Amino acid sequence: MKRLAMLLLLCVAPVMAQQASETSLGAAGVSSSTSLLGYSYVPTYKDIYCAGFISREHFDDRNHIVGGRLSPEVVHFGLNETVFLAGSHYRVGEKYAIIRDLHDPNRYELYTGQDKDVSQLGHQYAELGHVRILSLENGYAIAKIEASCEPMVPGDVAIPFRDKAEIVVQPRTTPFPVFGVPLPKHFGRIVMSNEFDYMLGTLKPVYINLGSKAGLKPGDYLRVTRTYNPATMPEGDRITLDAPVREDTQRYPLATPKSTMKNWPPKGVGELMVLSVTPNTATCLVTMALEDLKLGDIVTPESER
Repeated sequence: MKRLAMLLLLCVAPVMAQQASETSLGAAGVSSSTSLLGYSYVPTYKDIYCAGFISREHFDDRNHIVGGRLSPEVVHFGLNETVFLAGSHYRVGEKYAIIRDLHDPNRYELYTGQDKDVSQLGHQYAELGHVRILSLENGYAIAKIEASCEPMVPGDVAIPFRDKAEIVVQPRTTPFPVFGVPLPKHFGRIVMSNEFDYMLGTLKPVYINLGSKAGLKPGDYLRVTRTYNPATMPEGDRITLDAPVREDTQRYPLATPKSTMKNWPPKGVGELMVLSVTPNTATCLVTMALEDLKLGDIVTPESER
């Protein structure tokens, strides 16, 4: 008898768990508004200074890392290690940010128009950390790595360190509306992401094609929206358009013309916080995602929080 009761429990428990999960997901996915934790997230030093950026600005690459104390055996340098910098105009005691002009070896357009969007904005740069100049000897600067986002290597560029604007976090006071927010005539998009990722989750740095010229400043929030228009749908989503959706038990299945999907209501899928801006771009942090965000998703300033 005990064995039978145990078997019944093992069979029923997964079903109950599945029902509970479906109820929870349904509350977030079907409701026209939702409220999630995490809106008062305060960006850390790493969030702000390791997020990278896209810029048209030209950086003098004559100031760069050539090696370190343990060269040539060691070519990746991390926190508290000593590195040697070539170039000029260094000053003892000053900080220099280390950046890397990035190139994606697996370049592939992930949404229609991405290549054009990115080429108009400039180059993507990684922020690797910062160093402090200890001394100048034999035409080189000797520096200590005081902050490290990822390993630095010879060839990475040194630029004067810039303090970034303080971010004042505004907590959400109203539920996040999934539907019912119309798209404005002009909007931006997520054009690239840190480390060239395509599927984007919470606390992921991303880059958009709106900046200070659009009125953005650090601390601002942006709504992330996605439409159902097949013409602008990501390629991975377009593949599923041709999958059968009818059930065998339907006597007269009614086909939905794909052309009508562009008129479906746009849905809110997440939220971004602006970390830093250039005139035409902004580096943002994903602070909320109802589902995976994707390159090409629409971004607009939040009107209410």
